[in-house]
Amino acid sequence: MKILAGILISLYMGLTLFGLYQYKAHNRKWGMRLVVAIAVGLVVIGAAYQLSVLSVYAASLAWLAVTPTLWVGIAYGLWRVRHNGSRRRFLTLAAVTSVGAATPTVIVLVSAWVLFQASPTMQFNVGSEYAMNLWSFWVDACRPLFLGSGVLALVCFVWAMVASALGRFNWKTNVIYGGFLSSLLGLLVLAQSFPTV
Repeated sequence: MKILAGILISLYMGLTLFGLYQYKAHNRKWGMRLVVAIAVGLVVIGAAYQLSVLSVYAASLAWLAVTPTLWVGIAYGLWRVRHNGSRRRFLTLAAVTSVGAATPTVIVLVSAWVLFQASPTMQFNVGSEYAMNLWSFWVDACRPLFLGSGVLALVCFVWAMVASALGRFNWKTNVIYGGFLSSLLGLLVLAQSFPTV
């Protein structure tokens, strides 16, 4: 968690400095959009972190609520591509779907499937063979899901910042922002759901 937080902070600092440089030296509009997008991202990260600190259940519910909205954006994108499609648009839709919606959804579904039926603490599962089997699965699955959420959050973050700086505010950017929020909430929830004895 500390390594991912360090990477995220370094990315923020680097992109902020780059945005300020662009604002001062070359393209004021581009640089300002990047700085504003970074500021909004900081607010989102701070709010999600505070929510997870106050209640992991509230963060889990927010995580579950964000996921269906990603597919609303994908459905709209599919409708747009179907009516005005080209090979490039279909490839863009596939990339946005896999990064912004499909991967976060898989992480949410696997985590919810385990955590709604078993506790991450082994002693609370004693007496139920099914719960113990889920806990054993969670021992192996939690770390890859956590790292996957972290990597996905970084990818979506960079993608969303660059798209915002370029002024491309459309359904693709919205889905990527949603993927970033979903991955961030997943990261925070999974950080508090590591298996214990």
